Amino acid sequence: MTRVLLIALCGALAGCLGQIGGPAAGPDGVPTDRPPTDEPDPPVVPPVDPTARCETSEVGPPLLRRLTRGEIDRTLRTVFPEIAGEWSGVRLGPDLNQTGFTNNATALVVGNQTARDLLETAEDVATLMTRPATLSATLPCASSGDAGCAGQLVDRYGARLFRRPLTSDERSRYVALHQRVSGESDFATGAKWTLVAMIQSPHAVYRSEIGGGAGFAAGDTRELDAYELASQLSYTFGGSPPDDALLAMARSGGLVDPAVRIAEARRLLETPGGHAVVQQFFREHFRYENVASQTKEHVGEAFAQVRGAMVDETSRFVDEVLYERDGDLTELLTADYTIADPPLAAFYGFAAPAGATPSLITRPEGRGIGLLAQGSILAGTSNVTHSSPTNRGLLVFERLLCQVRRPPPPGVSTQLEPAEGRTTRERIETVHTRDAFCASCHSQFDPIGFGFEHYDEAGRYRELEAGIAVDASGSIPQTGAMFVGQEELARALAASEDVAVCVSGQMTLYAYGGGGQVECLGEGARQALLDGEVGILEFLAALAAEPHFTSRRVR
Repeated sequence: MTRVLLIALCGALAGCLGQIGGPAAGPDGVPTDRPPTDEPDPPVVPPVDPTARCETSEVGPPLLRRLTRGEIDRTLRTVFPEIAGEWSGVRLGPDLNQTGFTNNATALVVGNQTARDLLETAEDVATLMTRPATLSATLPCASSGDAGCAGQLVDRYGARLFRRPLTSDERSRYVALHQRVSGESDFATGAKWTLVAMIQSPHAVYRSEIGGGAGFAAGDTRELDAYELASQLSYTFGGSPPDDALLAMARSGGLVDPAVRIAEARRLLETPGGHAVVQQFFREHFRYENVASQTKEHVGEAFAQVRGAMVDETSRFVDEVLYERDGDLTELLTADYTIADPPLAAFYGFAAPAGATPSLITRPEGRGIGLLAQGSILAGTSNVTHSSPTNRGLLVFERLLCQVRRPPPPGVSTQLEPAEGRTTRERIETVHTRDAFCASCHSQFDPIGFGFEHYDEAGRYRELEAGIAVDASGSIPQTGAMFVGQEELARALAASEDVAVCVSGQMTLYAYGGGGQVECLGEGARQALLDGEVGILEFLAALAAEPHFTSRRVR
């Protein structure tokens, strides 16, 4: 049977993905290395304002959300555990990051290239699953000539892939497909192409958040069904398809209770998949993994040997704050500890921890606090040869205050003038305040970035630069706060409601995959976070009780 015939059959039987429009997936637009300039890459602008506030929580529109590359991979490994160790993974390229997060539904579309990648992925998995030994072990009836074996095949994998029971029509179509193909070949060949058709079906590749209700007229409200709720819980908080416990709750109707959904969300957040979901938010929002591919001219090999450990340090720090201490935003921004191995601690000038593995270290007084003192953040927002108050200030400006900057005009030079015995701050101030047009933008974030100047381009503490005492005084123009040094800056940010509103809004957008570009989807959970009543994990879990989690409104 040719691939052309397969595509025709898939289109007739299951709805081929290539018929769902949109641009083909391509490489991730987020750079992994900073160019040698003091003007960062173009901003990533979310489709909605994360800082918008409403009196009550809103409800987004019905959505079909394509699974991310990672979610497809984990789904197939969960449904087909027999391929572990032999399957190289999905063939899709990296998910686009055009709106801040790679799980945003507006960017996760299927075009011709993605459809081809999904078809090849399905063929890879189906080929492994229908080898004689594997097929006989998973479906003993395959070698017995049992007339109902095709139905057993569809029943075994259809509900797992679709994350709900198949309808009778769906089951009949897939059984008919198997019979048609096997009639021209053999049972195993029919099984292979039946699996291919189910794996690349939109019901497998997309998360349904459509619900049922009166109709699709503007203003109609549709309630998600139990299996849609189970999938939304499992992928939002666990990054994988629903497990048996969650599917059992869907069948029993237990997920209608908000308290049950919150408890399930908290359970899923504690799983390895839940840890990965949380880590992905921080990784994508703060882009601290950029440091792993960077170089520092004046540090050389010493930096190259620890830059990977810097990424691990930040991941462990996030886990410590959120999972070990049930921390909130204040803890995240002002914690006086980090987790580093002996070589990284020595690189920072800290006392070496006991043992050879990463350990909890209390930071020396005056050597930084919280997430913004992490080497991955400080070095990752620096230039190859010097620190960058502009890039560091923009990290706070965009990621903690949710402000949007204008890109520099075409042709403007972003190179600093020669050092000539001056500090980086002096050079930055000369370039960015000399021209009124430059100052109109840079005055919004450079004063924030100056608070990090006690740290060089590699994230190491310094008192002097070019033989001159470092001036780390600055301000947060958006709040009016004044500070001296990173620690005072971090505490000012932790005390700012603007920061809490921004970060909670970003986490809500991430959890809801953009929410169909509707604002204010998690106001109840957000208020509890703003009031200091819950930590970050509890805030995330509380999103499972918001109206948007169970309802959709046609717009």
